[in-house]
Parts: sequence; structure tokens; C-alpha cells
Amino acid sequence: MHTLLALSIALPVFAQTGELPAPQKPEPIPTSARPAVEKCEKAIGEAKKIYDAICTKARAQAIKDLEAALKAETQKGNLNGAVAIKDKLDEYKNAQELAKPDAVPRTDTIIVEVFIDGDSKLHITPTGIYWTAGTVAKPGATNVNGNLWTPVWNNKESEPYAMTIVVLNFNVEVVHCSVERGQKVKESRDPVTIKLVDQEQVVSIPDSQPGSRWYTLRLFRK
Repeated sequence: MHTLLALSIALPVFAQTGELPAPQKPEPIPTSARPAVEKCEKAIGEAKKIYDAICTKARAQAIKDLEAALKAETQKGNLNGAVAIKDKLDEYKNAQELAKPDAVPRTDTIIVEVFIDGDSKLHITPTGIYWTAGTVAKPGATNVNGNLWTPVWNNKESEPYAMTIVVLNFNVEVVHCSVERGQKVKESRDPVTIKLVDQEQVVSIPDSQPGSRWYTLRLFRK
């Protein structure tokens, strides 16, 4: 639309003078529409970071596997196969080098503050975190590294909260456990544990004692 309007103005001027007028600056996006655009651009940017991080990890594993395959094919005397592997190996290595300036810093510490009533599990994946609920109550609004996350639930499983995690090697520490939010105390409750299950790390919060509690958890790299 803007292009057609610009041509409708420019062509008559060109016919008369032989010169095109200076291009007009596009109209800025109205203030009322900016939040929608900014929200979309931010989401796209975060998704790209996660995608790039996953690709980097996949290429690193492929390089390791291809180097082993190259050695094996060379020892067997399969020159054509070795050349094909070497070409793909160089392609992946070059891609890794190009990705370095745009490397995405992964999240190395996650502070989670949440109100828990009954058995709950926090799942950590390479691309984010999500909750699953037990039989008592679902975890509600969750503070993640100072950002409020209100989980959207599908039955007993929440929608994920996107983060650049990539490598699953976290430990867990209960920093605070209290009746009131913000209390700097650590009540004695069921131990909070973490283990690797089906390509995820699962933080288990049994919370079998009576009453609900505010938990502040610190997840940190081993």
C-alpha cells in the first residue's frame, strides 16, 4: 500500500522533471500498536535463541560422531566415504564457528519462588521449565529469576516457561520454606530432590505435611 502510494506521487513528478522526488519516510507505528509488535519481536527473539542453542548442541555431538566415523572409514580404506564424511564435518565445524559471535549465554542459576500445597514437580528441559501437579493443588504464580510466570494448565501439566538451558546438570537447594512469603526461614519439610528422567531433570517437592508453604528454590550447575 505504501509502495503504491509512493509511486502515485513519484511518477507524475518524474514525467514533468525527469527526476524522482526524495523518498518519504514511512509513518511510525502508532503508540497503541507498539506493545503488540514489541511482544511479538521479543518472543521471536527468545525462540531464536533457544533454537540456535539446540542447533549448536546438535552440531557438537555430530562433529564428535563424524570424527569417529571418519577415522573408521579411513582405516577401512573407504576413500570416497571418508571424503564425504570430511565434507560434512567441515560444514558443521564452519557452522559452529559462525555461531560463536552470536552464542547464547545459557541460564546457569534459576531461582524459583512458589506457593506449594502437596506433591508437585518442576521439570527442567533444554528449552525451559514446566510444572506437573499431584493430587492436592497445582502450583500457582511462580517467580522465576525475578520474573512472574503464571502457569497455564492442561489437566495436570502446565505450559512451559521458555529458558535457554541446553545442558541438564543442575543441583537443587531449598533456600527458604515458610508459611508467609518473604520470611527468611527454612522449615523442616520433606526433602526436595532432583533426578534425570527421560531427558529431563525433575525437581520433586513432596510436601506431604499438613498445610501449604512458600518455597524458594535455587537451581545451580554442578
